[in-house]
Amino acid sequence: LSDGAVLTVLLAPVIVQQPAAAFVAPGSPVTFTLQAVNGDLKYQWRRFGINIPGATASSFAIDKAASSDSGGQFSCLVSNAGGSVLSDSALLTVDLPPQIASAPTGVPAQAAVGQPVLFSVAALATLNQPLLFTWDFGDGSKSFSAPQPSATHMYSVAGNYTMTLTITDPLGLSAGASLTEFVFLDTHGDGEPVVDPALDNSLFPDAVLRLKRLAPVDFSVATLSIKLNFAHENADDLMLAGTLRLAPGIDLSNQRIQFVAGGFGRAFTLKPNGLSLKSADAAGAFKFELRNGHSAHPSGRYLLTIQKSNLKAFFASAGLADSNATNEKHAVRVSIYFNGVLYDTQRSVIYNARMGKSGIAK
Repeated sequence: LSDGAVLTVLLAPVIVQQPAAAFVAPGSPVTFTLQAVNGDLKYQWRRFGINIPGATASSFAIDKAASSDSGGQFSCLVSNAGGSVLSDSALLTVDLPPQIASAPTGVPAQAAVGQPVLFSVAALATLNQPLLFTWDFGDGSKSFSAPQPSATHMYSVAGNYTMTLTITDPLGLSAGASLTEFVFLDTHGDGEPVVDPALDNSLFPDAVLRLKRLAPVDFSVATLSIKLNFAHENADDLMLAGTLRLAPGIDLSNQRIQFVAGGFGRAFTLKPNGLSLKSADAAGAFKFELRNGHSAHPSGRYLLTIQKSNLKAFFASAGLADSNATNEKHAVRVSIYFNGVLYDTQRSVIYNARMGKSGIAK
């Protein structure tokens, strides 16, 4: 009988744990790992079926994943003396910031003080994962975060507000957007902008232009005199005079006229003779003189006087705030809303203030 023979069965590798897909933020490390059994194993990692030089361990790592790595299919060929086996492919996805599908909107785009505004946006995440929406309404109120792509807010003061939105995905990547919300004063709740003697009315002309969809009409301001008393309260004076071009056939009776100069605002209702029927401020008086009322081109001369009032805060934004100034040139916006027309102009003034007590702009 011959000597006995030894039969050695060489078993091919068996992968017991496949490499898993990975989803990472840009710049993050990522490692693909597999487990295999049977003998002395050798490994060769591949990307899209092409060998990766030096990738010959049971795991393969990328120190900092880049956007160019996204979409890569990574697999590993495991071999021994008994054969070889190719692992499943593992997909690498590198996160991208959320994509804003449609810009944020505010409804209504022009809101009255205290009116709810609905802000909304449409956004998508890289893998449709949930997003967090953080709303900063721009009025100093606390920001609001929620998973819903909409939020409601009410503004308590008239102004131009910039709503800022930050959209964040679970890996911390974010996208931002903003819009401007215009908020106007509507004390009567009828959707009509009004002036308020106690408040800054500098946005009133813009509210009229937006809501009424008017084009501003330039007009003459023959006189603009502002006297500010920095030593005493309730001691400021204002005089405003000029001419308006009017529509034919105008009737002054019970016509409402609203003035804004800087942030100062007053409203009057006219008698048929052009005098003010009532004033929003007892210290104010208004006179309107109709000329050529029956012609095709009527006009009106106006005279507004305010005495012994507090006006300083209303003209600070126009630069008339320094109690010591010499020949400073400034522009004061003057607007009149009358008979469905918004008269609007910039009036240049020279401002002088002396010894911290009085300031005069003419």
